Amino acid sequence: GAYALLIGFLILFATAVNDILYSRQVIQTGYLGPLGLFLFIFSQAVLLSMRFSTAFHTVEQQGLALRDMNLTNRQEIEERLKTEAALRESELKYRFLADSVSDTIWTVDPNTYRFTYASPSARDLLGYSIEELTAMTLRDVLDAQSLDLTRKAIGGDLEAGSGSGDHPSVSATFELEPIGKDGKRIWTETTVNVIRHPDDGRTTVIGVTRDISERKHAEEKLRATLSEKELLLQEIHHRVKNNLQVVISLLSLQSRNETDDRVLQAIQVSQNRVRAMALVHEFIYRSESLAEINVADYLNGLVNHLSGAFLGSGLAPRVNIQVPKDLTIHLAFAVPCGLILNELISNSLKYAFSGRSDGEITIAAGLESDGRIRLMVQDNGVGLPEDFNWRESGTLGLSMVAGLIEGQLQGAIELDRESGTRWTMTFRGNK
Repeated sequence: GAYALLIGFLILFATAVNDILYSRQVIQTGYLGPLGLFLFIFSQAVLLSMRFSTAFHTVEQQGLALRDMNLTNRQEIEERLKTEAALRESELKYRFLADSVSDTIWTVDPNTYRFTYASPSARDLLGYSIEELTAMTLRDVLDAQSLDLTRKAIGGDLEAGSGSGDHPSVSATFELEPIGKDGKRIWTETTVNVIRHPDDGRTTVIGVTRDISERKHAEEKLRATLSEKELLLQEIHHRVKNNLQVVISLLSLQSRNETDDRVLQAIQVSQNRVRAMALVHEFIYRSESLAEINVADYLNGLVNHLSGAFLGSGLAPRVNIQVPKDLTIHLAFAVPCGLILNELISNSLKYAFSGRSDGEITIAAGLESDGRIRLMVQDNGVGLPEDFNWRESGTLGLSMVAGLIEGQLQGAIELDRESGTRWTMTFRGNK
């Protein structure tokens, strides 16, 4: 401002000197009289004063404009310096965070896949120095499969979460196996974030990689342990089934030396009960699950065995099994349920069709709304007498049915004598 004011006054002074020289030339000519000379000098003085006033005002206005401009520039410079300082502080904070976390943070060029940044933890993960790594590309540390996954993530071809706002972004998390400097593969979980800037079309690729080698080794060890336990449990069920089969065989040998029909019948009943338990362990041994068995498969096996056991009686009733294919029962409830079914089906085969050449037995099961199993065993035989109190009959079979269903299975049982005999039970089937 001061410099411009000085230039203005110099120009004004030069103009004034020029006017004075011009006035001197006029006076020296002698053409003007005293009055004319006075008027001429007066007019030149007024003109010079006006020029001084105009020049001063112009210079003052320019000085004020320059002052305002300098003030604006100074404020812009101060704001810029503050912004740059804030950016440097923010960069230092984020770099400190990136350098402090155990996960490896990296960025790559989306076109060449060359590393543009890698946090210090990359040295521990891959064995390369930061200088070595920033001179490398993803192709140098990833195998073909891992590189393909990363390319798809950067290209947006993987199913990913979407960002919102002014900087749309996508991210994808997957497992990669980078190859370290020593040539060993490293199990990692990597999240790739792709940020696309709509203002200038730039794309930023940021990755966060976590070493999960210990977790993978623990999972492999756990799988091996589970596999060993599954084999052990299968062997236990197999041996239990074999031991129960030995009991059945011993009972069969005992029956060869017996001639009393009541004893032979009791032995056969015991064999059927043991067989019902052995079937549970046999299906568990064959099943993929060691905790539950399929109800329909078990019923088919049990009915086939019982039908074969009673073929000698000359009766071959029709047996209808109405059970969903996906209905299962937990191992803890399978054995008591099998014993109950064995007793009720055996009773129908032995007593329901006395004096008849045919008959029908229906076995149905399903899930109730509360998750309990509903089981029904029905026959169209002669039925039970109205005055028959099955709870106080004194027979081992029905007493065992009541004890198992109401005690061990914590369920309920009902008897319907209309059109034959129908037993309806509800109980827990899964833990």
